Amino acid sequence: NHRISSLLFNKIVTVSDAIREDDVRLGVVPEKILTIPLGIDIEKYSKNDKARCMSRRRFGVDDKGILIGTISRAEPVKGLRYLVEAMPLVLQRIPNAKALLVGGGSQMSNLEKLAFDLGINDHVIYDGIRDDIPDILSAIDIFVLPSLSEGLGLSLLEAMASEKASIGSRVGGIPELIEDGLTGYLVPPGDPIRLAERVVKLSLDRELMNKMGREARRKVERKYNLKVQVERIVDLYEKQLSND
Repeated sequence: NHRISSLLFNKIVTVSDAIREDDVRLGVVPEKILTIPLGIDIEKYSKNDKARCMSRRRFGVDDKGILIGTISRAEPVKGLRYLVEAMPLVLQRIPNAKALLVGGGSQMSNLEKLAFDLGINDHVIYDGIRDDIPDILSAIDIFVLPSLSEGLGLSLLEAMASEKASIGSRVGGIPELIEDGLTGYLVPPGDPIRLAERVVKLSLDRELMNKMGREARRKVERKYNLKVQVERIVDLYEKQLSND
């Protein structure tokens, strides 16, 4: 089992405290586990007004429009259906809003059908798998990660580095990234009504949206800078080698 296999290792590295707690519940000795979160090259996600303008034009969103984006595999565990289900409620208050779904996955056709059945297919954009993620993130206004389970969320980190206010489910490592009311909002998993409420709140208060985005960027610079995380991993290896 998990506890027995952990006896083979000197240290176990997890990317979030949520995963660390799961390992402890499964019987791993806490002292063996070290949390080193994912790190990203934050300079790749610096503000880029030119990329924002070009990308929004491609998506058919003007300066007054609200683009709600997610970058995720379209699998049930990612909860993308709840973003689609939230959109009719969002559109009641924000009629110029659009949702952007970036990524592939087995549920994409189901999501397209859901949007059609809800009568909002003109307000949902499907952009497939992309390799220009910084440009995509520059275009959006609000990032959403409605997962039912999540270790940490690399796309959420990237969005925060891009100065985006984010809304995420209160599951896994997401609460370690999103400080509710400071860098974004946390919502119950599988709750499109609460998700819609938070999207509307941010959409109607761009000052708050921008403030949360700036706080998100500061948090990533402080805690999730790739350079810092690499140094922590190197230090871990050096300590283990010296102990041997």
